[in-house]
Amino acid sequence: MLLAVDTSTRSMGVALYDGVRVLSEATWVSKNHHTIELAPAVERALTQIGASVQDLQALGVAIGPGSFTGLRIGLALAKGLSLAHHLPLVGIPTLDVTAAALPAPRGSRLAAVLEAGRRRLAIGWYRVHEGRWRPEGDLQNLTLEEFAESIEGRVLICGELNA
Repeated sequence: MLLAVDTSTRSMGVALYDGVRVLSEATWVSKNHHTIELAPAVERALTQIGASVQDLQALGVAIGPGSFTGLRIGLALAKGLSLAHHLPLVGIPTLDVTAAALPAPRGSRLAAVLEAGRRRLAIGWYRVHEGRWRPEGDLQNLTLEEFAESIEGRVLICGELNA
């Protein structure tokens, strides 16, 4: 069973996956309480399906871009579990997680966007390939104005921004 953890933004999440289906999943908005919310959320997810840490076979953790502090918290928990229980650990780019949560209509293009600080945005571009979002090019770090100017044609936009 895989434990996946995402603490890269205000929207935190944990999930348990058995290779076929999601067994438990929780997402919520944290008011900068990642440290005190993450471990209990993992424990709740395991308890919900009658499992324990000993049942885990692998770990996945969001590796950014995102909140530096949030990323450190998720990485610390995942690395600690990995070392203590000899579990493989896989880092997953945050914007790939953001994109994967959306349907992928044929022929579509997507911009997954997160605030990068200092009035800049981290942007990952994606195109549909074989029914899934696939990264297109390198991550970009742009101002809102630069991002708006870079949009060509019809583009779906997802992510987390302050209004």
